[in-house]
Amino acid sequence: MSQPGKPLSMAGFAFCAALLFLYVVFTPPLTGMADNNDFSRSFYGIAYIDRDYYYSTQKFVYVNTEYAITPFPYQCLTTSPSLSPVYSVYAGRLLSRMLGHDTFQMSLYCWLTGGVYILLLTALYGMLLPRKPVWRAALAAAMLFVFMDGCWTVWWYSLYGEPHILIGMLSLGFFFLLFLRAEGWHPSSPILPLIPLLGIGMSGHYLLGAKLQAVSLLPAVAMLIAYLIARIWMGRKAARYGWLKLFIAALLLPLLLFRGVAVYQLTGNRFNSETLYHSVFYGLLADSPAPADVLAELGLSPELLADVGNHSYLPDDRYVYGGRKTERMRQEFYDKVSNTTIVRYYLTHPAALWRGMNYTASQAFRTDSGIGHFTEADHQRFDLTGRGVRFSLWSAIRTRLPKSLWFLLLVCVGSLAATIAMYRAVPAGRIRDACVFFWSVLAMGVLQFPMPYIFNGRADTAKQLFTFNYVFDIALFVLLVSAGYLGMRFLRRIRR
Repeated sequence: MSQPGKPLSMAGFAFCAALLFLYVVFTPPLTGMADNNDFSRSFYGIAYIDRDYYYSTQKFVYVNTEYAITPFPYQCLTTSPSLSPVYSVYAGRLLSRMLGHDTFQMSLYCWLTGGVYILLLTALYGMLLPRKPVWRAALAAAMLFVFMDGCWTVWWYSLYGEPHILIGMLSLGFFFLLFLRAEGWHPSSPILPLIPLLGIGMSGHYLLGAKLQAVSLLPAVAMLIAYLIARIWMGRKAARYGWLKLFIAALLLPLLLFRGVAVYQLTGNRFNSETLYHSVFYGLLADSPAPADVLAELGLSPELLADVGNHSYLPDDRYVYGGRKTERMRQEFYDKVSNTTIVRYYLTHPAALWRGMNYTASQAFRTDSGIGHFTEADHQRFDLTGRGVRFSLWSAIRTRLPKSLWFLLLVCVGSLAATIAMYRAVPAGRIRDACVFFWSVLAMGVLQFPMPYIFNGRADTAKQLFTFNYVFDIALFVLLVSAGYLGMRFLRRIRR
């Protein structure tokens, strides 16, 4: 049964989110994210208009507003595993051409992807909508303040894969909650629950292909699907076509496993050498009190000590032993060490893992990664010295929180405990379903947290914690909301 005023509340939320989006990104000066050379991973049918000018002037500094349109690799949409931005880039190309542009317009792409994000936030807001108007307004204000913060919003004016993780995560939550609600409304319906069940599969497909590191989220996605399978199994006799739903849900697990592994295998090999170099020389060895012992245990030459602390992007003459692409390094390093070697080392040396995780924690909460936010033209029109991102008060508050591993554990464990208590305190329904989805999201953050340091050392850690930072915002939000809800229930019991 629909709640009174629900469509109006959702419309108001969407309108406010769109206004904030317009204000943060498109009010002059235009604000987005410059390219740190990662955009090329999303170049499906687009390219730099002037590649030489980009590398000499724009890289890291200026936001680009358009790209050249090139022939599109249509096999990437179907048979060839590709990163998920291929779908939105293809839609952006079509939209740019439909509106008469000869180039790929970033403004259209930004509204396209950012609009999907706003719609998903609005849908989830509607699913969690309280009954009392004052609590509706409070929930809307809190969600807009945290999840439409400017340091999240500017990422949509970019070709990075990070925003697509948010699309995949939120759409997964939307279809998960919609499926459970559809099952409750129409347990005998053969069709209605199948639509969100297929949506769960497509959302998982999109999430696991958002960027290379997203493969680490596979166990959390599998946990969510396993929960669905258990729910369908328990109600299979009462529901019509219960076996069909069970078959589809069970089929999602191997399909999503193939998606994650295939994307990583086919696209990750291009970047494996640089991340492996960073993992060892710019992380494990650089932070070890006895790097010579680490080299000996890994079976590597002690001469490699000369390059400890170097990253892989230095000129060749800056390396003592050998640059990343030399034959000598291939024989003495890459042929002897792999990502599995690194993982095994950390699992058998908890002190090294703890040092790495403490460093990672020190880099948390920084959604503004220091990359340029404005176009070259706006730098000439305005004095942008010291200019930051609009509507970023929440990010400013978050950066002042303790950057310690113990604090992160406190928030994550606290939110888990609060939602378990909430799950036990309420009858079956949307709050319980939301708790289950939150546990899956929390698992995504926990799984993603160690990945940047273990597999890339100290290189680009703050940017690669994008998913964890978003999950932390959700965890802190849920912790405060759950604590408030349980506190009010406790006070009501005392008054009785």
